[in-house]
Amino acid sequence: MKNKLTHNIGLKIMSLLVAFLLWIIVLNIDDPVTTIPFNQIPVKVVNTSAITDEGKTYQILEDSDVISINVTAKRSVLNSLSKDDFVATADMTEMTSVDTVPIEVKSTKYADKISEIEPKTKILKVSIEDSVSKQLVIDVATSGTPLDGYAVGEVSTTQNIVRISGPASIISKVVKAGVNVSVTDMSTNINTTESILLYDENDKLVTSSQITYNIKEVSVNVVILKEKELPIKASYTGKPADNYIATGKISCVPETILVAGKESTLNKYSELELPSDLLDITGLTTNLEKTININNYLPSGLQLADESQSSEIKVVINIEPKQTKDIEVDLTDYEIINIPEGFKETMLSSQILLIKVNGAEENLERLNADTITGTIDFSLLGLDDYEEGTYQVPVNLNLPSGIELAEPATVNIYLAEKAGE
Repeated sequence: MKNKLTHNIGLKIMSLLVAFLLWIIVLNIDDPVTTIPFNQIPVKVVNTSAITDEGKTYQILEDSDVISINVTAKRSVLNSLSKDDFVATADMTEMTSVDTVPIEVKSTKYADKISEIEPKTKILKVSIEDSVSKQLVIDVATSGTPLDGYAVGEVSTTQNIVRISGPASIISKVVKAGVNVSVTDMSTNINTTESILLYDENDKLVTSSQITYNIKEVSVNVVILKEKELPIKASYTGKPADNYIATGKISCVPETILVAGKESTLNKYSELELPSDLLDITGLTTNLEKTININNYLPSGLQLADESQSSEIKVVINIEPKQTKDIEVDLTDYEIINIPEGFKETMLSSQILLIKVNGAEENLERLNADTITGTIDFSLLGLDDYEEGTYQVPVNLNLPSGIELAEPATVNIYLAEKAGE
């Protein structure tokens, strides 16, 4: 038996070696070691406090925080791996003098079966600069148009200041912060939360992942008001120069103005009356023309419905040389009023009174005596005591606008004491 086992021992050992080599060869043919790439591996930056604690900030350049790698291992191992099984890190404490950081890549799966991991990009390129902060007022803008018959009223926010921080080169570009609210087809108040946007001096958006905000959004309230068109009414004070008269013709351009407010406030007004002391015609011999900013005289709770419409109103008071005209007035239906107690009156004058009036020629031509009304008023004498006798009592005439008496109009009335008094 022993002779059989030891017979040709050398040949048997050689056969075993050949068999082993053949087995190795077969294994390598079926599951060879090879190298394949894995792309889009994100680089995690760690220990950033090494930069930020010195009041600095960093910016990654050339998209070097996303890399590709070559991995060498058996095919069976590689086939079970994906890019998510690799972690790439760049430690900021290892940054070099030329502002680069070495990238280290490790596998979280089959690490002991991987022969080699070779990053195609071995360094993270960064730019280091000062970190600065800036405080900005938050502007609120509206876009679109409310429903027909409505306008945008007061716009307010819960907070009107935002503080931003980041690289000086980026923060220096920011000149304005704002939010935008759409009011398209709205007829009721709006309450919404909007993101804060940053703009440069050309009103272009400034965006960067390196900008940090103390708040990123803000609550906005937009009041939607109802519209109403109101006619403009103007009046004046004072008198023109001697021998001149205000014709009563007052023109406003535009004649109406579109305002907005709460419906309860709008219902209080049927016209917009300008203060008379704005238009003083004292001593004038020509028309008074004045431009008025209507915003200064809008009642509380009202505003211009459209910010784009002009707030200027042009008012013209017409002044012309006086013309004089004699006209006969029938006093038959004129009531005698404020007769002193204990007296009875008798009119001694004719029932037809000739009066002299002044006015613009156009107004005088239109004057019709039959339309003039009035009263004969004893109170206009200004007396406290009366006795029997004749008095020249003023006639109080209701003359059309732009017409005035050239001289006082009076009638003779006899007062007699009533019997028994």
